[in-house]
Amino acid sequence: MGTGVGGRLGGGILPELPAGVWRHYREGHLYEVLGYAVDANNEDRRVVVYVGLQLDGARPGPRLRVRTVEDFFADVDGKPRFQYVGPEWTPTANGAQAV
Repeated sequence: MGTGVGGRLGGGILPELPAGVWRHYREGHLYEVLGYAVDANNEDRRVVVYVGLQLDGARPGPRLRVRTVEDFFADVDGKPRFQYVGPEWTPTANGAQAV
């Protein structure tokens, strides 16, 4: 798994992916991106691994998520699905703030 920079994984060139906090376009939830990974059963399937930082109203079950690289960087309704916030975050009264 690589973090912080683009590079080769599974034979292809990947976009730069800074490790840190990313905001989802729909509800503004924050996610900690851990980096790139490959599917153990299909090395051509490259994914981004991330974990939800929103604990209020969180669903029970696993918090680690994966999304294909294409889906992670896709535009939805004219907006990027995820936007980089910063390397770290701190909770605030109004949600969270990058530091």
